[in-house]
Amino acid sequence: MHVSSLAEMLRERVQASATRRAYIFLERGEREGDTLSWSDVDLRARAIAQWLVSAGASRSRVVLLYEPGPEFVCACFGCVYAGCIIVPAYPIDPFRSRRTIARLSSIVADVEPSIILTDVASRIALAGAGFSTTTVKVTSEIGSDIVGESCVHTATSDDIAVIQYTSGSLAEPNGVVLTHGNILANECTLQRTHGHNEKTTLVTWVPLAHDWGLINGVLQPAYSGACSVIMSARSFLESPVRWLRAISRYSEVSSGGPTFAYDICTSKVPVEACVGLDLTSWKGACVSAGPVKASTLEAFLDRFTVYGFRREAFYAGYGLAEATLLVSDSPRGHFPRILTLKRDVIEKCGRAEESKGFPEPVTRLVGCGYPSSTKLVIVDPETLQPCPEGRVGEVWLSGDNMSRRYWSPTRESTRFNALLPGTGEGPFFRTGDLGFISYGELFIAGRLSDLIIVHGRNIFPYDIEATVEGCHQACRIGCAAAFSIDVDGEERLIVVQEIRDDSVEYCDEAIGAIRRAISAVYDIAPLSVALLSQGGVPKTSSGKVRRPACRQAYCAGALPVVREHRLVGSIAHLYDPVSIPRAALSADKTDQPVT
Repeated sequence: MHVSSLAEMLRERVQASATRRAYIFLERGEREGDTLSWSDVDLRARAIAQWLVSAGASRSRVVLLYEPGPEFVCACFGCVYAGCIIVPAYPIDPFRSRRTIARLSSIVADVEPSIILTDVASRIALAGAGFSTTTVKVTSEIGSDIVGESCVHTATSDDIAVIQYTSGSLAEPNGVVLTHGNILANECTLQRTHGHNEKTTLVTWVPLAHDWGLINGVLQPAYSGACSVIMSARSFLESPVRWLRAISRYSEVSSGGPTFAYDICTSKVPVEACVGLDLTSWKGACVSAGPVKASTLEAFLDRFTVYGFRREAFYAGYGLAEATLLVSDSPRGHFPRILTLKRDVIEKCGRAEESKGFPEPVTRLVGCGYPSSTKLVIVDPETLQPCPEGRVGEVWLSGDNMSRRYWSPTRESTRFNALLPGTGEGPFFRTGDLGFISYGELFIAGRLSDLIIVHGRNIFPYDIEATVEGCHQACRIGCAAAFSIDVDGEERLIVVQEIRDDSVEYCDEAIGAIRRAISAVYDIAPLSVALLSQGGVPKTSSGKVRRPACRQAYCAGALPVVREHRLVGSIAHLYDPVSIPRAALSADKTDQPVT
């Protein structure tokens, strides 16, 4: 498709496939509810655009605040037709209202929208949260009478289309400025690398306000002609088998999610819920969001191959909001490449050296494939010189899909203007991710800001977290966080792990198992091991652990600690230990319990 704006993209799709089903919304993630054809989308989008123009909002910033459904899709394209800048936002979650209101308040303060488009439920929640200074419009109240075509704005590829807020895994969310050209470049890459066409069904539960939900679930169908089947994240989390059943129901399915989605399907979907499940239609199963764990892929295969899931359907990817969405992914039809590396070499020397099978400490990394249209360079974060193949460094990116700035000029915008010294090549975006290249393929090792340096060794927290969550049955999978704090000028390791609600009586056993595992595998004694109640580890909407937020909450005594065990030389001065109830543990000769 050769177009220069999202409006042109939609109009071409309408002309080619007016009556084809474009979007199907699953009620509670199970049965088909509302559906939209391309002509339905076009009609509603033009009506909403006409209202926006009449309200004087054309070319302004408009926040979209919806539960997953047809209103979000139509409002999104209504903004496109009116030339507005789309600002997707998460609806106010009644179970996490303080957090979602704080995020929405931050976004509204940052972009200063002219209007918030929303649904009835979200308007009520907005009124309760005190959002009275911004115009709020429920799009279901907008009539469908359309006067001419004057409401359809013609944008250029350089015009801003979306301000996409990051997940906030490291700090406060940043508003990534995406142009029509950025998005179209990424949509082209998605279609080409994933093989999407009019026979493809995209099944997604990822929130539509997330870059994955918006770019792949809402906009990709208009580019490739695929049909998008959408359920809410809440429906998936309540019963993960709903995702698998939806995939089983449709043909030529392309569907993916972050690593935690596959983990909870493996661990939480009961055998009896899989009766009649047929995953042979799942042609492409993308797994992304942070370093991909080999154990995640292997466990999912062990569990669901019997239901028709094919090993070659898996492909791992790497992406971020600043790249619109996709940077690289592994080749379709080939199981992702897994490297078994010498842990001591990568930790002490920053070099990826494969283990030869000798009994030695190892770490396993999953390849994220090859950059499709993005230029990628691995750079030494200290010398700023390009790294040779196999050397760990920071991932730098440039390309047509790359954003050039954050919306707020105070938000780290210098990260977009990195130049290679000597050659002056650039500008590149500094991702803050650490990785290396092996035979042209990208491997992600961790985050630069999350790196734990103990006794001269660079330890990646996700390695420790993977060890911790698998060492005792009380530990919840994907719910560990490892980070360091400075104590008297020395970095000390802190490990927190959520436990199952029905496993509190096994806290002592779990802490002992965690300490033994970390000591045996990494030869480190954590200063503290803290067990948290379910939901205690701060995470982003895509399931990434927010380690800086976790560190901050730990030091402030704000984590829901069920039991903690700390070594002699405690850090009690960092917070008031009375603020969190803890039960005493029996201490051995070297350890001292926290009371």
